[in-house]
Amino acid sequence: MSVPRISVLSPISGLFLYAVLGSAESGILVNLIIGTLLAAFVSILSYKIHFLNAGGSMLAFIMGSIIFGFGGLTYTFPILGFFILSSFISKIGKNKKKQFESSYQKSGVRDFYQALANGGVATLIVLIAYFSENESMYIIYIAALATATADTWATELGIFSKAKPRLITNFKSVMPGTSGGISYIGTASALLGSIMIVVIGHIFHPFTLYQIVVLSLSGLGGCFIDSLLGATVQGQFICQQCGKFTESKIHCENNSLLKQGYYAIDNDLVNIFSIIFSSIISFILLYKDIL
Repeated sequence: MSVPRISVLSPISGLFLYAVLGSAESGILVNLIIGTLLAAFVSILSYKIHFLNAGGSMLAFIMGSIIFGFGGLTYTFPILGFFILSSFISKIGKNKKKQFESSYQKSGVRDFYQALANGGVATLIVLIAYFSENESMYIIYIAALATATADTWATELGIFSKAKPRLITNFKSVMPGTSGGISYIGTASALLGSIMIVVIGHIFHPFTLYQIVVLSLSGLGGCFIDSLLGATVQGQFICQQCGKFTESKIHCENNSLLKQGYYAIDNDLVNIFSIIFSSIISFILLYKDIL
């Protein structure tokens, strides 16, 4: 399986160079070394248990090294919580999930772009927080992770709903796996995942009750935004061979026909948009007094 053709090692190489030449006294070099070792372990493990493919594991290694190196334990444990628990949840009911995999854009094994969609915004926030020395960015980091976790848990656990999901735009029943479909189990799972991230973040950086409520609901709100975008602008296709409705541009080894939405907007872009939007909303609600 091919890795995306970009120099994935150049970002971390540049950051290591910065640590050596510009910030050795701060201890960031030690953090980067430890973070690299920890990220290597996690990325190799994720590849071995088939949670990430080769490209996804490589990007997870880079993002993990950056987050630990520039964020320390405070930023590391929330994303570790997301990774470990989401990995476990993804393995629950594998046989049932296989029934619907052909409807999804990708399989249950996360690739480079899925890893980027889930962790890219959080990684960027860590770097902004470090170089700007702005502690308020930690709350935005938690908001981003809460949304990523909420969306992941809603997808992984919502599939077990006995009732058909309903499309978020008109609440009509749709087949499981349909983009924009929501269910009671999926919604409850999204809220639970969001709260889990907020609790872990609270352990290392205590929040006020108002912040806890806003962050927990922002994760759930981001999940709803994801569903709304999935039902409206995300590309939805029909397989020319089997006639199945799918997110995939290629199905049954043939090009699929665009049925609705935009061809260029896929599930990964929708994930990124929803994470960015919920993070911005959280920032506005929590720091409206200084805006």
